[in-house]
Amino acid sequence: MKTKNSNHRTRMPSDKAPALASFALWALAAGSFTGWALALWPTDQRPVAVVIPLLFESGAEEGFDLRVLVGCRASVSRQRLRDRGLTPEAADFWLGKQWTVEEKIQKCEKILWNEGSLELLRDEAKRLAGPARG
Repeated sequence: MKTKNSNHRTRMPSDKAPALASFALWALAAGSFTGWALALWPTDQRPVAVVIPLLFESGAEEGFDLRVLVGCRASVSRQRLRDRGLTPEAADFWLGKQWTVEEKIQKCEKILWNEGSLELLRDEAKRLAGPARG
């Protein structure tokens, strides 16, 4: 990036590059998510789940019949990012690019709270899908 008063390029700190790259990828692809989901739609009209980590941030939320948040507190998200090797600064940068869980809750019809085990989350998802879908 060129600064206003210089002719040199400023480098992004390497610990922030993966977060920015991921955010940019989702933002660029936002317009194609609905078409992609429709292309996967089975001919017998069974429900299709599409996982879009930055659904609202990328502007791809329209066109879906149901929006389900798989959410947790910011402190839990931050710790999970740290457990995956991100520095505290990189985790904060990544979380700063996302809507808060409170904002997402307002836009979703269903909520799956993800602070327990994977088994518990799987059971919640099966209940949400119902007996015919689970």
